[in-house]
Order: sequence, then structure tokens, then C-alpha cells
Amino acid sequence: MVSVPRAPSGRTRRLAVLAVLAVLWSLAVLAATSGALAVAEPTGGGQGVGADANADANANANANTNANAKATGEGVTVAVLDSGIDDGHPDLAGRVTERVDLTGAEPTHPENGTDESGHGTFVAGVLGGSGAASNGDHAGVAPGAALVDVRIMAEDGDADEATVAEGIEYAVSEADADIVLLSLQSVGSEPAVIEERVEWANDRGALVVASAGNRAGPRSVTTPGTARAALTVGAADGAGTVWERSAYGPTRAGAFKPELLAPGVGIVGPRAGYGEGGGESGDEHADPYARRTGTSIAAAKAAGVAALLAESDPDLGPAALERRLTGTARPVAGNENGTAAAGSGVVDADAALAPGVVADGVLDLGVVDDDEAVTRTVTVENRDDRRHDLTFEATLRNAETGERADGAISLHRSDRSLAPGERATIGVRVDGNVSSGVYAGAIRYAVDGQPRSIAVGFVRGGRVTVEKRPLSAGDRVDGDELLVFTEEDTHSEVLAVEDGTASFLAGGGTYVVWSAGVDDASGSVVFLSERLRVDGDTRVVLDEAETVRAGVDATALESRYGPLENRSIAASMVTETAGGTERLSRRVLDADTRTVRVSRDRETAFTARYLLTTETDGAALDAAEVFHLSHHVRWTKWAAPRTVRPDDLETTTYRIGRTTLDRTPEVQERTSVRRTESGRGLSWFPLGDRSLQRVHRTPEIDHDRHLRLEGWRAALSTPSEREVPGWPPNAALSHPFVATADVDIDDGTASVGARPLDDGAGTRLYARGEHAVSVAVDGEIRAERRSDDPTIDVGGVPVGDAESVSVRIDGENPEGRLSTRTRTEVTLRGNDTAGASVPLLRDVRLEDATPTNAAGPGAVPIRIRTAAREAVADATVWHTTGSAETPPWVDASGWERTPAGFGYRGLRATVEAPESAETVSLAVEVDAESGSTVRTMTADAFHVGRAPNTSTRFVEGRLRTADGGAADNDTVIAAPAEGDPVVASTGSNGRFSLEVPKDESYELQYRRGDLFDGGSDESSAPKRPDFYSLGRVEATEDTELNRTLPAPTRFDVRVRDERGVAAENATVRIAHRAGNATSVVELTTDKDGTVALGGTPGLHLAGPVNVTVEAPEESPFVASTLQRTVALDGTVERATERFVLETEPPTAALSTSRTWMLEGTPTTLDASASEVPAGPAEYRWDLDGDGSIDRVTDAPTTRYAPALGETDPSVTVVDAAGKRANATVGPIHVTEEV
Repeated sequence: MVSVPRAPSGRTRRLAVLAVLAVLWSLAVLAATSGALAVAEPTGGGQGVGADANADANANANANTNANAKATGEGVTVAVLDSGIDDGHPDLAGRVTERVDLTGAEPTHPENGTDESGHGTFVAGVLGGSGAASNGDHAGVAPGAALVDVRIMAEDGDADEATVAEGIEYAVSEADADIVLLSLQSVGSEPAVIEERVEWANDRGALVVASAGNRAGPRSVTTPGTARAALTVGAADGAGTVWERSAYGPTRAGAFKPELLAPGVGIVGPRAGYGEGGGESGDEHADPYARRTGTSIAAAKAAGVAALLAESDPDLGPAALERRLTGTARPVAGNENGTAAAGSGVVDADAALAPGVVADGVLDLGVVDDDEAVTRTVTVENRDDRRHDLTFEATLRNAETGERADGAISLHRSDRSLAPGERATIGVRVDGNVSSGVYAGAIRYAVDGQPRSIAVGFVRGGRVTVEKRPLSAGDRVDGDELLVFTEEDTHSEVLAVEDGTASFLAGGGTYVVWSAGVDDASGSVVFLSERLRVDGDTRVVLDEAETVRAGVDATALESRYGPLENRSIAASMVTETAGGTERLSRRVLDADTRTVRVSRDRETAFTARYLLTTETDGAALDAAEVFHLSHHVRWTKWAAPRTVRPDDLETTTYRIGRTTLDRTPEVQERTSVRRTESGRGLSWFPLGDRSLQRVHRTPEIDHDRHLRLEGWRAALSTPSEREVPGWPPNAALSHPFVATADVDIDDGTASVGARPLDDGAGTRLYARGEHAVSVAVDGEIRAERRSDDPTIDVGGVPVGDAESVSVRIDGENPEGRLSTRTRTEVTLRGNDTAGASVPLLRDVRLEDATPTNAAGPGAVPIRIRTAAREAVADATVWHTTGSAETPPWVDASGWERTPAGFGYRGLRATVEAPESAETVSLAVEVDAESGSTVRTMTADAFHVGRAPNTSTRFVEGRLRTADGGAADNDTVIAAPAEGDPVVASTGSNGRFSLEVPKDESYELQYRRGDLFDGGSDESSAPKRPDFYSLGRVEATEDTELNRTLPAPTRFDVRVRDERGVAAENATVRIAHRAGNATSVVELTTDKDGTVALGGTPGLHLAGPVNVTVEAPEESPFVASTLQRTVALDGTVERATERFVLETEPPTAALSTSRTWMLEGTPTTLDASASEVPAGPAEYRWDLDGDGSIDRVTDAPTTRYAPALGETDPSVTVVDAAGKRANATVGPIHVTEEV
């Protein structure tokens, strides 16, 4: 927390820091100046003020927010809970008297305050800025008020409810604020947390001023503006009417909001960070001011007027301040639809400071839930020194329908004459026998010809409690959402079920309550609908058990195709309202069942869409058959399942190519159901390595398929529309792509339709490259266009008779591994422009390419498809290795030429792809009989041999035994420094293949036998070691690793303790290290103190091995680790290493049954309290304490008669390992018998 010395507490406090502003303030113009909005959801400008900075920023919002120059807010403390205050701005220098940062973020300007968004600085300046940067032209409403900076919003503009509540408590308890400004818009899940703190602050004498919010329309006020105890402020525009986006009530609790308006459109205020950019032209920080719009700024204006009023009359509490502000506000002119959005009107500082007559500003009747009349009183007070004669008129409208309801409100007196100082009450009666709805009105009167009004509001209706019951007993419904709206489009909100219920305040019209959820027990997707009219408190039950089954029955499909997996189920309810279409949708991935249930409703349509597949191995859409099914019912009252049979479906076969072995695209199935309002289904799934897929759909479904991968996305065409009889089946994304053109010359005008990256299958490919198309006439370029669109049209090129037309297309695919660059040139000689046929290129296809667009090495057959095949005079194919930069018709260096011949439905040629090449580039030239030519080139047209693996590398090789045989059916492990190892088995020829993530280092380890079956179980001595380190590899490239495993030595490890007893449960770690890598196994000794791998006794190892033995963590062993290295070079058939573990030594203890006795009296020595972890071997007794052993026993006790006099007997405890411990007792006193 950054703290500035605080002013003394109490109403009369003065801020010494303000003295320096006296001269500035004497020059300030205290008119209605600057106000702004920026909140957790800021709206409006933020633009600079610029050259007109000295103009009155609020001339168009002429509310008199401070016309009384005697009041400045001095002695009043206002806490601004916002994004921080940058008091490095001249207008705010010395204005902040206390500061706290509750965001937990690191302050960027701790000496001046932190305000990344600029919002808090702006509203603080509108409220209490000095105007120093504008010679007072843009001073705040209350420049004498002390500001407390309570930072609750960090750079992202978010603050949770708990932080806002903490800020309110700090402002009141710690900073002793008189006014708390909350220019916030919160739509969080716990508004009660803030509302309770607002009421708490109000009870402690602080007025809380809150913005209404910028969400527009009825029932849109946001927290904290929803708090009953807050003075909620909406925004007025320059004409003094309600700003179009200013929110208004009623709130969910039925409260009338806002109570007041203030200017909030195009307001000037200080810009945070002013001067940080050095003041250079064009830098936003060079302008000290900005303009903003919204209810946040309006709230700051109102809070400023409240500060003026608190200074002028320190005895006014929060309720009295609010009454004065609302009771003296100017009614909004022309507000024919009542006062729902306008409240009592626009704040008027002059009238508030010198009111003459003060009345209640707002009469909020809350909820009227029956037909009985409601009576209230309003108070009017004459604070003037002369009599005022007042005439009152009441008006009322249904704010939802606009219908007048003046007859429903009446006053017991319409005229009052008030003497100076007189107070009077006026009875107000509202008839509850009106149609349901939200009502707003006013009790209008005038004071000295100036209009005033008391806003009146209430909700005729009641609170609707919705109980939601699950389909399966005990299943959860909490957290499910309810969508509530009216057929008349007067009310819409979303609720969440908590403890089985949710509630809302209903007004007029027919209400529709919808909910959707998933029954966990059955997996069913359940949609619920209920319609009702509300005339009082009502309870509605949404019971999932009362729904009926809908959706599809795919049993017949499973009979033909086998079990089907549920990839996605999307269902929606749709109905029409006066305002348009309401829709509630629910989508479930990998659902357990296909059951969808709905409520019967006479006016709700229902649509269910399914994405099903034949069985796959995982989440990828790697299935041979894909099904898009739907069921639509116009009214759910007729809902029933739809049976889908194979013959009902339309089928499309997709063939999809790719450019790498490992990177496969995602597929998006875009589906919609014709003639419904169900929306469009958009689901992305990994495609896996599936290259051929059939998609079936019910006839009413429109289906599009899109693919994406880093660097590109593609929209596929329907193959059945593109396939040519006799031509190889089209495959989307089959390389090479070529640039194709359609050239049309009509009536002396040429038009070109270009596809810079054409796969021959109609795919629209969006690559991260810019394409270019140019059209030349007789060698002069007449039109050019650049674009990244998959199709580029160039038209309107004039062509004269006999003039030649040349088209050039350059395609760029920089992040593609194939077809990285295309170029096509079409030249139409003069006679062709008159309409003769031209063999325009349509497709170039590899006949034997793999799904990963690889062919060769060796002979690669190519087919070329053109238009107007009969017009072809000659055709040539060129090829070169690698990525060609220049086409062969420009420079043939490095290109090999092959003539193309005529084949069935196309031209044919064969090129030779060398084994050393990674890619091959292709070029084709077709000459027409007329002399026109078509030339095309594709760089990196196809892979040679095998497509690359971009994210993994292969570590492959062959293992042999010492006698030359294959090390078959064994295991090879690639262990990275972090992460899971990769495991592979050797084949019958000893060969293995590991695919590992690239650019990592791996230790390669060999294991005899199948790792997952516990190793090999050879009955005879194995010919290869149990495990062996194969060294370390760096997976930057594919690696070939061939090894001959050395002949193993039978190796036994025997572990005993110091007693010679076999040590069970000791940990034995054996490591073989070679080639900067280590292969380790960890074993546990058996009851014989030995270890083994597999079914053969002992271990079979080769090379130097490091053996580490750790003692068991149990008695009698001492925690210890033994280690040694053993060389196993195969020169001996068997080797044994023995390890002896240390045992814990004994601890002796000795006691005696008596220490004083008469001569001849026996005593017992007892050593049973001794601790002997290794077990006792014997007890050696020195009975007379002379250092010699007098007796040896197996038992820990012995009985004897001590000698006359004084002795110190002792015992030596010997354990099974021969370790000893001594203990002495005494002295023992023996006396003669008297």
C-alpha cells in the first residue's frame, strides 16, 4: 500500500494540500465540465481532446453539476474504487490523500499511483480534478474534495466481488470516506457480496454512488448498481435525455433503478500517463485530456455534486443526500414512456445546493403481487423564506407495453400551499388491479416555473420460483441454467439452479422458462419448457421425468456398420417472440447414450443433430464411416424418436492427402438442418491418419467439411461434383497444386478467374501467402491484383481484335512442405481470343502417390488433365530435384525434359525421381494448334520415397547375439531426460524401430525378453545379457544403430548380514554404463538374499556393472549403502558378489530386585530391558564387580546371594552378530545379621 498522510476525520476536515490550489481555483470556471466512463466494461471513446481543449466539453450536456462557486467539496472525502489514480497528472497532483492497492498486482507507478487502463484516473478527474492542465477549463465537479485511491482493478479491468467488497470496507473503516464511488459494471456470480457491503457502508454514514451500467434496455442494471442502498446513476446525453446504452431496471429484486441521471456522453477528463511519451506529436500521452462516454462518468459527476452538497450541509446523511439530489433533479423532457430509464431526472447542483422546495425524488413500490391497492406517502418540504403554492399531477405507464395507466395512480391532494419551513405529506394510491408488467410514472410539479417530479415505479406480478427435478432420483440439477423470456420480448434473463431451485421477478406477458441438462445416471440430454402468465408469487416445476423421448434411433445403422460411437450430440429448442427467435442449445461430446428428451410444448420446435462414427481408437475422427443424422419436429408436443435406416442416407466419399507422416489435420464438420432455426454445428476433431472416409447424412442436412493445420486451412468441395469419369479419384490436398485459370473473352473484354493453389478437387485453400494475378494485352500489363484468397477474379480488361492476351498467376504457400510456390502463364494468340478452344490446364496428378503425397524413387507416372484436349498440339513435362525458383521456360538449367503423350482421358508422362532427392519440382507446357500456350510450374511438387516426419525421429537398428544370431523378441527402450520412455520390441530378425520426439537426447537400453511379460523365461543359460546399455543418441535426425550383444556371465548377488543370515528385502541396483548412457535395473532380494530376472536363477550380464545394495528399512539393519564395480568380460562362466550388511548393536540395561539386605539373602539381576535388535546370544554376569565373568546364561536374568559388603554387579549382553554391550547396577549393600 502506498499511503499519503490523511486529513483529520470528521466533516470539518481541511486539506492543507489544497491551499496551493487556491489561486488556480479562483480562476477556474465552475460550470458543468468533464465527465466520463471507463469501467470493468469501458465504452465509448478515449480519444484526445486536441485543439478544442479549452471549449466547454459539456456544453452539449448542460446539466448544472456545479454552478455554485462557493462549494468545492472541501472537507469531504471521496473514495474512488477503480483501476487506480495517476496523480502525476497536473489535475490530480496533491489530490490523493490516501492510497491502497488491493489487486495484488505490482504497481507500475508507486509514487504517483498505478492506472494501466486510465479509467480510474479519468473518473477521479471528472469528480475532483483541479483543471490545472487547462487553466481550470476542465476542472472536476468538486475540486476541493479529498480523494482516496482504492485500486481494485488491474490492467485487465477485472475485479471479483470479494475485492470490491474489501475495497468498500477499506474506504469506510480505514479511509473514513463520506462518499464511495463505484463506477463499475460487474456481472459476477455473487452480487450479494457487494450489495451487502453497500448496505453496510450506508449504515455507517457513507453515501455509495454506483453506475447503472452500459448494457442498455430493461432489467440490465449491473452490480453494484443493483444494490438498494446505492444511489444508482444512469447517463444523460447532450440533449439532456437518456443515453441509448444506459441500463435501467427493475433489478432482479424488483428495485427501481436508476434513481438519477448525470451527463455521461462525450465528457472530457484527464488522461493517465500524460507526458510519459515525451510529448511528441502523435503520441497519445501528449494530450492531457481524453473524451469518454458511459454511466461510469455519469456516476462520477453525481458523486461530485454529492460532495458539494455534503460540504454545504455537513449534517446530511446518506439518505438525506440522496433525497436532496433526486428531489431537485430536472425531469427528462419528452420522457413519454415513463421514468423507467430516467429516474427522477438529471442532477442539478444549483437546485440541490439552494433547493427552495425539496420532495422525495423516488417512490419505489417494489413488487405488487395482488389486486389490492397500495398506499404510500411522499414528503414535500419548503426550505425557502417564502410561501410556495404547488400543484401535483400523477402519470403512469406500463413500461413494457407503453400503454398509459394514469387511472391506476391517484393522489389524495393535488394542491398544497407551503409556508416557509413547512413540511407536508401527500398520499399516493396505486391500484393493484392492473395487468402484469413493469410500471413507471411520475408525480409532476413545478417550483418557480421549473419542472420537478417524483419518480414512481413498481412491478405488477410476482416472484416465480422454478423447481427443477432430475430424471433419475438423486441426480444433480444444481448448476443447470434456466433461460427465462417473454413471448412479447419484454424480459429475458439467464438463471442458475441452486439447491434445486431458481427464482426471478416476473412482470407482464407470457413467460417461457427453458432449461437443458444431462442426466448423469442415464446419459440422456433433457430439454424442459414451460409457459405461464404471472399475477402474483408462483411456483413452477420443471420435471425431467415428464419429458418424452426424441432424437434418432440408429439401430438399423449399427446392424450394417457395427457399433457406432457418439462423437457429438447437439440439440436445440427454438421459438419465436415479438423480438425475433429465441434458442436454447446444448452440445455433448462423447455422450454415453443417444437419448434426447423434451417437454411437450405447443409452440416450441426441436432439432437434434448427431455426429456418429464407426469405432476408433481414441478422440480422433479416424473412422472409416462418419454419420450426420438429424431429427426435427415443428412442435415438441408431437415429439418422438426418428428411426434412421441405411437407405435413408446420402453418402459422400472423401479422399484427403497430407504432406507429413506425423502431422495430421483437424477436420471440422459444418452441418445445418434445412428449414430450421437450429443453428449451425461446428465441431473440430483430429482426423488421424485417415485418408479415405465416407460421410453419410440424412437428406435434410447441409454438410461442409473444413480442414486446418498450422499454416493453412481449407474448405473441401463435394467430391461427387468434381470427379471425372476415367480420371483417378480426386483427393483433396493431393499434390502438386497448380495455378489454374479460366479465361473468358466476350465482347472485347477479358475476365480471368484464377486459383493460385488448385488441387484439382475444388478445395479452397487459405495459405499464409500472398498470390498475384496479372493480365497483359500484347505484352502490356493492363490489370494486376494481389490477394490471399483462394480464388482471384480479374475482369474488365479491354481486348482488341487479334490482340494477344497473357495471364500470369503466382501462388505462394510458404508454410506448406509441398507446392510451396506455383506459377502459371497462359498466352492466347490473337486468333484464340475470338473464341477458339484453348487447352487450359485443369489438374496434374501423380498416379501412384501415397496418401502423404510421396512417390518413387524411380519412375513416377504423371497424368495431366486439360480443357479442349483436341486442341493440344504438343505437351512437355520437366522435373528437377528440390525447390525450383525459376521455371524451365525461363531458364532450363537443372531441369530434365520429358515429352508427354496422349493417354486415356489425359496426357501422360513418366519422370525419374532420384533416391537422393527429398522433393521434386514439376513443370508442364502445353502448346495449342492455334499457337497459344499454357505453362505451369510447381516447386516441391511431391516427396520422394517417404514423406518427412516433422515432430519425431526414428531410431532403428538390428541387434545380434555374440554367436551371430538375431536378438529376437527382446525389448529396446529410449529413455529421455524427462518424460515417459518409448518402448519397442525386436522382430524375428532382431530389428527394432523407435519413433521418438525429435531434438531430444535419449539413453538406449536393451532388455532381454518382453518387458511387459516380466522378461524372458529361457530354461537354459541365455545367449544374451538380461539388460545392456546401447549408448546415447541425439534425435536430431533419423538414426541407424546396429549392435552385437556380448556373451553374458552368470552373475549372482548374495546379501547377508553380520550374523550370516540372508538379508531379505534389500534393494539391489545394478547399472551397466556404456556410450555415455546407463541401463539400470532395481531388484529386491528374496528370502535367500539373492536376486533374479525372469525365470532363470541369478542374473546374466556383460561388461562393467556397478552394484549398489541398500539395507532394508527395518530392524536389525543399520541404514547403509554398499557399492562396488564388477567387470564381467565373459572369460568366466559364473561370478558371485557377496555383501554383508551391518546390524544394529545391542543396548544393555540392568536392574536388581533389592539393594539392601542381610547376608545370605538372594537377589535377582534382570537384563530383560536390554535392546538386542540382532537377537541375544548370551548374557555374561560379573556378580561381584571385580571385572571377571562369574556366570553365563541364555536367559536375561540370574539369581544369587551377594557377598558381605558393598558390590557393583554388571552384565555383558552379546548379540547374534557377536556385538557386546555392558550395564552395571548398584551398589548392593549386604550386612551381617545382628
